[in-house]
Amino acid sequence: MKFLLEAAGAAAKNDPAAIARPAHRAEVIEFAEPGGMMDHYTSAMGGLVHIDTREPISVTPLRAPIAGLVLGDSLERKETTIVLRRSKEDVLEGVRALNERHPEFDLHATPLDQARPWLERLPRQNALKVEANIINRDLCREALRLLDRWTGQSGDAAAQPAALGDLLTRHHWELSHKLGVSTPKLDRMVEAALAAGALGAKMNGSGGGGCMFAYAPGREQAVGAALADAGGKSHIVRVDPGARVIEGAENAD
Repeated sequence: MKFLLEAAGAAAKNDPAAIARPAHRAEVIEFAEPGGMMDHYTSAMGGLVHIDTREPISVTPLRAPIAGLVLGDSLERKETTIVLRRSKEDVLEGVRALNERHPEFDLHATPLDQARPWLERLPRQNALKVEANIINRDLCREALRLLDRWTGQSGDAAAQPAALGDLLTRHHWELSHKLGVSTPKLDRMVEAALAAGALGAKMNGSGGGGCMFAYAPGREQAVGAALADAGGKSHIVRVDPGARVIEGAENAD
């Protein structure tokens, strides 16, 4: 989409929203897929970002100095649309049931301790997935607070990588054990990364196969080797600046 806007000389070619929204329409809406806009905004903007997907969608850059990321490809082919749709439908069904019985329930705001008595009255499959979404919501907000104050200069900077790693691993547990979007191999790769010294690890993407990543500053090579031993393929990656034009691209890194 960035290429097309550049080729057309469009005035909006440097606006991340002008890249992300039509890319989402082309990939998701056109084919009635269940995915959201997070990938498109992240790719268009680059860097580390926090995305609030409620309309109007907002994307906030974060300045935390994140490094030490190792991507692990499980080499398992995944059925993205099937996995996403099944999980999303279970959550939406549970939320609808809760709203019918308790109109004050709000997935974005209701504390978990208030929601639990209501969740106990739902079918277990729906209750677990709604609970996981509430917990993941709170993990995300805790991570946002951590990253927002993480400048690398504060007195507790040394503790922040370990705290972030813990949040990532806790998130994976919810994805695997409640939402059911991980696989046994992805779980083994997460465990292998942690055993090799990663501070945290989780599957990423829609699940059902595909990739996971580990947060392993200073232990990238060891974690990459552990992921390979677990049957995957590893890549040491970095935070990227996003969609852009590179002059003289044939000579670019």
